[in-house]
Amino acid sequence: MRFEAGRLAILAAGVILITSCGSAAGPSPSPTLAAIATTVAPSATPSPTPTPQPTPTTVGSAAASTAPTPTPQPTLLPPIAENTTVVTLTKIPIPPLSGKTASIDLIVIDQEAHRLYVADRITNGVDVFDITTKDGNVAIIDLTSLTLITKVNTGGKGRADELDYDPKDNKIYVANSGDGFVTVIDATTNTIVHKFDNLGAALEQPQYDSADGLMYMTSSDQNAVFVFDPVKDVLVRKDVLAILCSPQGIAINPKTNQALLGCNVGRAGSTGTSLTVAWDLAKGIFVGVFGQVGSGDSVTYSAKTDRFYFGAHNFPHGSSIGIFSGSPIAFLTNVPTGSFSGAKNLAYDETNNLIYTQDALPGEGALISFTPPK
Repeated sequence: MRFEAGRLAILAAGVILITSCGSAAGPSPSPTLAAIATTVAPSATPSPTPTPQPTPTTVGSAAASTAPTPTPQPTLLPPIAENTTVVTLTKIPIPPLSGKTASIDLIVIDQEAHRLYVADRITNGVDVFDITTKDGNVAIIDLTSLTLITKVNTGGKGRADELDYDPKDNKIYVANSGDGFVTVIDATTNTIVHKFDNLGAALEQPQYDSADGLMYMTSSDQNAVFVFDPVKDVLVRKDVLAILCSPQGIAINPKTNQALLGCNVGRAGSTGTSLTVAWDLAKGIFVGVFGQVGSGDSVTYSAKTDRFYFGAHNFPHGSSIGIFSGSPIAFLTNVPTGSFSGAKNLAYDETNNLIYTQDALPGEGALISFTPPK
């Protein structure tokens, strides 16, 4: 079985550990970016403090309220027609979440076995779906046939959040977001072989890059991308973005060694401007800034379609899935998720050409799927 299937087996086991370790505080607000450019040409060398020049943009931002209220109410902006493609959405029930509000973190697909795995915080486990067919009749697999191999205690007070698998060195990198450390687990012995302490707040998504063999990880509060060498288990460097992004998700195109960062700055009810950033992994600099979509979380890349898919659930113009070309990275369109809120995590089914994401409306625990526009 190829790499993705092996990674899924580890994710399926690891996600139970993730969902059972409590919760951590969310990222704190970041300073406002005055304006953004919809395209920024790459520079030859990193610049420590480049300042984006004011450029006309059609993307609005919701400023933080000055009124002394503990819960600012977001005001959604209308969709921008030229940036939007409306498609048919199919709702897929999750029986264990019937009448409940979904709290889903990871959605991952085993492309060969046609299985979709959902990290389900409400049931404290993993929901497994058969996605062999393209219709909405998704079968749920009996979890009693699955075997828990082991549990690895990272020692954190809060949750072990995101993780990724390095198939070359057979290691798992797990981020304890609120505790500020990363744990390295040997996937052969299922033991901790290294720990990176004192990395700071809001550690987000580790992502292995098969092109250079390095592990990358975002930090939303630190507006940064960490770079690890899994061979020696050392921190190579920490790249601070020269543009305000608050990156959470990251997906990599190994052919270009570039990534798309899922920025969460500019969400409704907060300061900042919604955007998405194209990132050069080798140079540690941004090579593109896109104002058509932002304020989200998860990003995934499909080599089959050469597309990035970004779950912009907090986008002020409405919860959307942003779609970008992979090489070069360029914005294509947004697919609004309509009344289906919380579409921050997603996965792409290569066999049936479907995107799966979550419906997090109160009492509406379910998945939704749609065929992405070309």
